[in-house]
Amino acid sequence: MVFWAQKLLQLNTMEALIERFGYDFITSFHVDFNPLFMHNAFPKNTLAFNALKNAVLATDARYAHYFMDSLSAYARQLTPYHQIVQEPVQDGISPHFALRVPHVVVSYMSFLGCTQEDGIVCRQDVNAFDCCRFYTIRIKMKADGLVLFHLVQRDADETSLVGTVVHFGETLLQLEPFSIHVRTVPIKDQVIQLHFNKPPFRVIQHYLSAHTLSICLEQDHWASTGDKLCSFHGQKGVLRLMKTLPLLDERIQPDLLVNPYSLFRMTPGQILEGVTRGEGRDAQTVRNTDGQVVLDAKTFYFPIAYWSSEHFYAPSECTMDKILHQAVKGRSRGGGMRLGNMELFNGLRGNGLAACFEEKIFEHGDRIPNKDNPTISLPKSVELVKEDARFFKCHLKYQTNSSVMVQK
Repeated sequence: MVFWAQKLLQLNTMEALIERFGYDFITSFHVDFNPLFMHNAFPKNTLAFNALKNAVLATDARYAHYFMDSLSAYARQLTPYHQIVQEPVQDGISPHFALRVPHVVVSYMSFLGCTQEDGIVCRQDVNAFDCCRFYTIRIKMKADGLVLFHLVQRDADETSLVGTVVHFGETLLQLEPFSIHVRTVPIKDQVIQLHFNKPPFRVIQHYLSAHTLSICLEQDHWASTGDKLCSFHGQKGVLRLMKTLPLLDERIQPDLLVNPYSLFRMTPGQILEGVTRGEGRDAQTVRNTDGQVVLDAKTFYFPIAYWSSEHFYAPSECTMDKILHQAVKGRSRGGGMRLGNMELFNGLRGNGLAACFEEKIFEHGDRIPNKDNPTISLPKSVELVKEDARFFKCHLKYQTNSSVMVQK
């Protein structure tokens, strides 16, 4: 808060901030983001703050640049969907912190892939949930002479090279990255290249001190199937993109379709929000299977920092343990999903868990459209696991293929 008070109001101390706005200003963080929160058993802000703690909000990168966040995300560019949730008080500082959240047309219906309880179908041309990922990579240096960092000047592309560190000294240059996503490639004794293994990215700024090199990177993340969205009422769902959605009438096409099977205690508040504030109305064209009208309304939805592209854990090529000849444990080591004798005999066969695996992996996984037929939904786990192992009910037969391949 003091950082922004200095930037916006030229107030350099907390005492000066309290003297101008009062003590309640810096302690009043319990704000009714949504007056239509339908939770009376506990303070109605509780779920809102739990939902917002991982929310990706519309802002710029100045704050992340200043503090060099290790990992964060933000909506870098406001879209017409982003609307102010509550009008700020004109006190000179609050308008700079107006909360802007995508205000989208939501309809409750099952449509093709929107058949799971937490399924949310999103129209593909809706850009309200596109984000920007921000990284700060830090490298510890050990050198006795002058060290220079030569940055690669380019736009975002598929190249992983960040830059080159050059040492003008007697002892050997040593670099120790603090991030598992950074790889060092020695070119000469005193020249080392830095690679970031999550391209494409853009280098925003870098800071070189006597013992540490800090580099700020950002990369665009376009909303994709498997991402998660959340409303102010704490109702989360897994996203699925589709090119076209059914017309509610001759003019209105919904931005999101929420499965009616996902109606929980969070939903009434969201429906009330849409009816009272979001111009809620009955659709004129579509009807449900019983011939009843379908509701559409504008409600607030925001993306959560949980993206499918960062949660793959079933590689077919991974680092192998030289003694056990199995995949090493953990993505940080380049490992994979291991399935050895203990898991096979003691778990799957002995206790009949093959049927559970079949149900959980194939029937209850995150749904994604098939490439050949976009109207058919398949679990994401099928795409990941089908080339590694096939699960059958234990009283019939169990077959396995090699779950990993040695990386050459």
